[in-house]
Amino acid sequence: MHLEIALERDRVSTFESPRVHLRLTNPGPAARVVPGPNDQTDALRFEFYAPDGRRVRLATGLTLQRLMSRSRLDPRPDLDRLDAGATWAWTVDLTEYHYPLAEGRYEVQATYRDPEGGEIQSARHALTVQSEHLRGVTMVRDNPVLDGLALLLETERDGQRRVYLRQHGTNRPLAAWYCASVELDMPLADASLATYNFFTTDSFDPFFRKWLVWTQDGHVHAQAFLWGVPSEPPRRAPLLAGMHRLPSVIATEADELLVFFWDGQEQLDCAALGPDRLEPRFSIDIPPSRLPPVIRGDCDHIHVALAVRGLAYLRLEYDGHIRNYRQLFKTRRRPVSIEIEPVHKFGQATFVDRPGGDTMTLVVARAQYREVERLERRIGVRGDLREFSWAYEPGGGSFHQLLSTSRGDLYYAVDQGSPQRVARGPGPFFPRVTVQNAVHLGFYRPAEGFRFFEYSRRRFGPHLQRYEAEP
Repeated sequence: MHLEIALERDRVSTFESPRVHLRLTNPGPAARVVPGPNDQTDALRFEFYAPDGRRVRLATGLTLQRLMSRSRLDPRPDLDRLDAGATWAWTVDLTEYHYPLAEGRYEVQATYRDPEGGEIQSARHALTVQSEHLRGVTMVRDNPVLDGLALLLETERDGQRRVYLRQHGTNRPLAAWYCASVELDMPLADASLATYNFFTTDSFDPFFRKWLVWTQDGHVHAQAFLWGVPSEPPRRAPLLAGMHRLPSVIATEADELLVFFWDGQEQLDCAALGPDRLEPRFSIDIPPSRLPPVIRGDCDHIHVALAVRGLAYLRLEYDGHIRNYRQLFKTRRRPVSIEIEPVHKFGQATFVDRPGGDTMTLVVARAQYREVERLERRIGVRGDLREFSWAYEPGGGSFHQLLSTSRGDLYYAVDQGSPQRVARGPGPFFPRVTVQNAVHLGFYRPAEGFRFFEYSRRRFGPHLQRYEAEP
């Protein structure tokens, strides 16, 4: 048999991985039963070599399984019939197979092994991986059909700006389903990703279909992407006069986009974004919030988190009727952030004792059970706080924190435990924490881009686990 590969691009960034086109030909006189294009074992291996000849990365179907799922590895091959004289042609996106490569020059080679023990290799191809400066990160967790993380990554290199859309599984976000460069002319601060208000469908398409919504030139714009590719005509409509668009956007199963507006005080408006206009849905009065309201939706209700005398919760019907209002947590401290956790539907909030202070209060509140958990946390490391991210572990009741300081180091801490350094500067790191069966820490390094690592708490000592994507 004969194996050929071609790189779709011979230059990629540290935020993405190459796409590889493959051709496997059977020139023999008889058909062969061999692992097919959908096989996810180590029958097909991609190896990356440094200029000095060292192998620096191995990617196979088994690394895909290990980096994308916590299930037991399945070594059974997916066999198919390759007729005599026939050729298979398919494309592999290595984003699913391993972490993005670090900055540098590499050679890529593919090796194919059949069940009879035969092994064939492709020619080597040169690949250049370039670093890009990260300017901003937006991460949204959502669970239509699957539980996943969607990231918008804004980068810059030589004056050229790019925005990447990347999707991970929450259970193990080490590799990604895909990473695509999307067109967005405005800063990331003016853009947001819509979240769905449903959780079960007949297909997986809604999980991979993401609505990007942004504000530009007095209009609100929206574009749907399926696997990172524009999937339908964009939407555009004038903004509501005197109102600020909130980052929260709800996408419904009927393909409506509910956009929310706030006057900065006591008025909250909701409108459906159509192809060329906004259709008003409701306008209600709310208590004045010290931070912009955060809004999520499910099949039955709209959930609103407010920074009112601490953390407050508002539950609405989709026609704007107020079903419930509760003061979940009271404090006079200054609110820094509020959020609604999408899966378990609890409110999250961060408060500080004073601007530039070193003491924070982390709050998790479940409106339906009137339960509140809080953590008082001093920074506990030298230097002023620069960046902070945290996530709550419902099963263990722990607060997982990732923080960086003015001294240029990144630390991880659990509850009141001593911070442990996980990366050295310089910053910024754009830290993100997610907890789902395991702790995953996401951060940026100039030579490696933005990636997640799994934090191991085994008896050999805590460390960032790299798994099989590294040799």
